[in-house]
Amino acid sequence: MEKEQQPLKLTHPLKFWYQRFVKGEDRFEDSLHPVADIATVEDFWAYYQHFKRPSELAVGSYIYLFKKEVKPVWEDKHNEKGGAFILRFARDKCNRIWEDILLGFISAQENVYAQLNGVRIKIKKDYAEMDFWVSTVDDEKVLEFYQDWIVKVTNLDSDTPLEVIHFHTEQ
Repeated sequence: MEKEQQPLKLTHPLKFWYQRFVKGEDRFEDSLHPVADIATVEDFWAYYQHFKRPSELAVGSYIYLFKKEVKPVWEDKHNEKGGAFILRFARDKCNRIWEDILLGFISAQENVYAQLNGVRIKIKKDYAEMDFWVSTVDDEKVLEFYQDWIVKVTNLDSDTPLEVIHFHTEQ
């Protein structure tokens, strides 16, 4: 008799969020909705396989995958002293990169989760932004670590431009 295979637990429980923000219509936070808690690789695929790919999403759509205990807003206590690293890509080229980022995030080891709170894709008219939200951006070693991790996960060139924003100075 074959032994039933146990689900493959993630290093850290995560949560998918969705947002469709139309400037002037909603308060930003009111348009943010939790979608699913993710604790295993199987949970991830059960939801992800039904999502539209980024190039198919409407302008103003945001998808987040964050640590379960972190709300994807600057004001969350896990984010308030942090910031984000931002990549920009043409919408027609972003599907594979986004999937690589998600797979890198769900398979990350604890050292990646030490500062990384979540990832977000934001759909603009002509491009998509992919953000990596971290709990601190004021440490040069943190910047170097996550820049290296992002390059490794996405298989991008090491000189790919990466914008850095600080949440506590941007508010």
